[in-house]
Amino acid sequence: MSNNNTPNGKRLGKLTANYQNFLKEIRIGEEKLKKYRKKERKAKLIADEIENKLEKLKRNGQKLHKELKNSANAYEVKIYGKK
Repeated sequence: MSNNNTPNGKRLGKLTANYQNFLKEIRIGEEKLKKYRKKERKAKLIADEIENKLEKLKRNGQKLHKELKNSANAYEVKIYGKK
């Protein structure tokens, strides 16, 4: 066994510290990735919700356009007679 005062002991201590720092960096990276993925999922849900609302608004707009066109045609027929 090497003593910490020997060159091999100091080297072993340094390698152990480096390995522990490496493990700490891995854990921090995994936590950051987990947070990022959670934010990404939340953003995707919000984007999907906005897309659904936009599609609904488009459908309502088309429906209202059709009703307006029909009303305008009916008004013309009422005012000017048959088309």
